[in-house]
Amino acid sequence: MLEVCERICGTGGGLLCKEVGTEMKATEEEFNIMSSPEFIEIEKDLNLAGFGKHVKCRVQNTIQKKQSAYMQNKFGLTALNTNVLLMLDILRLCIFQYAKKLFLSEQAGRIHLQEFARQNAANALSLTNLVMGLSSILCNLNGHPHYACWFLLFGFLLDLADGAVARQLNACSALGAKLDDFADFTTFGIATSMLLQAQGILNGVFVICYVMAVFARLCFFSSGIPFVYRGLPCPYASAILACTSILTGGNRFILYIAAVVMILFMTDQGNYPHDKVLESQIWKKVVYIGGLMVLFCCPLWLACIYYLIWCFSYTLFPSTLWSCKR
Repeated sequence: MLEVCERICGTGGGLLCKEVGTEMKATEEEFNIMSSPEFIEIEKDLNLAGFGKHVKCRVQNTIQKKQSAYMQNKFGLTALNTNVLLMLDILRLCIFQYAKKLFLSEQAGRIHLQEFARQNAANALSLTNLVMGLSSILCNLNGHPHYACWFLLFGFLLDLADGAVARQLNACSALGAKLDDFADFTTFGIATSMLLQAQGILNGVFVICYVMAVFARLCFFSSGIPFVYRGLPCPYASAILACTSILTGGNRFILYIAAVVMILFMTDQGNYPHDKVLESQIWKKVVYIGGLMVLFCCPLWLACIYYLIWCFSYTLFPSTLWSCKR
């Protein structure tokens, strides 16, 4: 046992151990002595010599005193300072854990927000279309037909975009389809009928007929063929009436003739291809972007000419010009 203690001293480590008759000096390497092979061998020799756990506890207490004295001499730390450092370490760990948890929760919230935006981007466009229809109604009631027509043309562009956005983001849903139909009925049915300026019973009946034609077109005129419409889509009829109202100065006779023609086209049994303006050929996307530019950057009468050419080309030559395969 004494030989083992002398071997520990030779390595630079030392421990005051009165029971084994050896005195060691405290150095920085002593802190790991409890787990060193030499100490394990000492422990075995002490147990064989019959000293038992008593000597082991004395040795451990001596090491702890040496460590405390070393820290105090080297760093000027007292027991209070040591406790303060321990508390600071605990506080630092808690702050780290809280920051980690907060970061993970923010990341999860960001992912949830992105998913919510993806699923409802098309619905937001449909709601905007609905707002355009309501705004058009208010403008008509307050005697501003030009603004009412502008809102209808903007709703026309929004209606072409919401379906494309829903398909591109894989966010098609039953709620989106119902919301789109409701927005279409409000904007291209009720708001467009306000342009006819119903005065008297006969005019009122005619306006009701136009609204019911839009309603029937939305509810019952399904072709059963994917991306094929049966009857002229009501956004095109609405855009034609809005442009006619602007270019004729709100001439009621011409508006009523145009409305009758649009009713016939909407209730027609002919098939109209899904134009897919934003999902097919580049020239169709150019037409759509041109519609945006003339609506926001050009006089309204010039924008109306552009939209009339666009809508009449789809109405009169649907398969020749606007087929999805072209």
